[in-house]
Amino acid sequence: MASIFIQITSDNSTIWKERELIGVVMRLVYGLLFLSGLVACDADKDGIPTKEDCNDEDGTMPQNDADCDGVLTDEDCDDNDATSTTLATDADCDSVLTADDCNDNNSFSTTVATDADCDGVLTTIDCNDANFSMPLNDADCDGVVTSDDCNDNDPLSTTRATDADCDSVLTADDCDDNDPLSTTVATDGDCDGVLTADDCDDANANIPLDDADCDSVLTADDCDDNDEFSTTLATDADCDGVLTEVDCDDTDPTVGGQSTDFDCDGVDNIADVLLIWDENTTPTTSLLTSLENAGLTVELSDTNESLYDGTNPSPQDFATVIHLNGTTYQNKMLTTGQQALIDFVGDGGGYIHTEWHAYQINQNQMMLMRDLILFDRSSGSEGELTWSVNASEINHLVLNGIPSSFSFDGGMNEGTVHAFSTDPSVVLMTASAGDMVAAREFGMGRIVGFAHAANYGSYETLLDPNIQQLFVNAAIWTME
Repeated sequence: MASIFIQITSDNSTIWKERELIGVVMRLVYGLLFLSGLVACDADKDGIPTKEDCNDEDGTMPQNDADCDGVLTDEDCDDNDATSTTLATDADCDSVLTADDCNDNNSFSTTVATDADCDGVLTTIDCNDANFSMPLNDADCDGVVTSDDCNDNDPLSTTRATDADCDSVLTADDCDDNDPLSTTVATDGDCDGVLTADDCDDANANIPLDDADCDSVLTADDCDDNDEFSTTLATDADCDGVLTEVDCDDTDPTVGGQSTDFDCDGVDNIADVLLIWDENTTPTTSLLTSLENAGLTVELSDTNESLYDGTNPSPQDFATVIHLNGTTYQNKMLTTGQQALIDFVGDGGGYIHTEWHAYQINQNQMMLMRDLILFDRSSGSEGELTWSVNASEINHLVLNGIPSSFSFDGGMNEGTVHAFSTDPSVVLMTASAGDMVAAREFGMGRIVGFAHAANYGSYETLLDPNIQQLFVNAAIWTME
């Protein structure tokens, strides 16, 4: 430090000394201020104090670079952070370099590191992060966008293109692909809304839906829609199981039909079968027994057939009549008896005859009964007879249990069935001499004709088991 001189004897020298003293003091003060940090240094004389100068030895360094990273403040994303990115390498200043940024003009965009295809969907939830064109709204990554996918959380679910109602049934297999509650082809073949198991015909949508027993009769018109064999209102108005045509009162289910009260007089039938005999002998009673063994009730007439007058007893209290005429053919039945039988059949009764009825017709003795006697006569014969089933009628009820052919001894009419103009007869059995068994539906009744002559001569035709079975079958068929 320079010495301080004080000289007061000379004015000029005194002034000089004062100046020198002031300079010393100023240097002393500046030094003290420098040491204390109150006065900044600027070695490169660029106007920026040393402490604020990024390089105080280089006066050419930029002055607006607060973090001294060599990047000007207006080009620096953060001029207070020397490690921050710059606008040149990170346009949106989101700390992601342009090359790694999906959109460097949007600081909220995804990055290549988290969204490889830069489609805005993060890699962790992107169905294919290498394909920008993949749909964005496809949660289950099945290639179908959410709006077209029936279940976008299940890649195996159907789509609206193949399953419009999204019921998991493809359109081709769905009865109504606009209704998720509709039936399917697998469970409802004709798509009529009735499941296959409950459908009367699952291949025909036109079959009525309300027909529980599948008999083609609607529930409302069926007497019992759980029984396909039940009667219907159209044929049995009171639904008592008796058809209108044979019901004594079809408005009252407590009133039966002609099967139990044939003349509808309120008195039940005496029996199923009225057997009008020619001879009341062992073959006749054996026939009666065979009918009863079949479950039929049988009543014998009070007299033989030639004396039958229609009241002894009346046929109206029976379901069917068997008329034997093998030994009484010389005397025709009384006219009242004939008329009673005609009326009986016309009202729905059954009638079964043997020979010699055709003989009597041939003799003009029983012309009143022409519609009930099924055969014409050309001749007659007796001895061993062989009858054969007409193959075309093998399923007829009268032939039930009958062999294709069998032989027996007896008398027989030779001829063919009569040619009726209406309601023709059906030939069921034949022999070399002609037609042997025939059936006819006439009026409301049914008729069966046998060409054998029952008790004729000494023959025991009615004892033959096949002949007896034919009578049982005929009685059952004519009673139906």
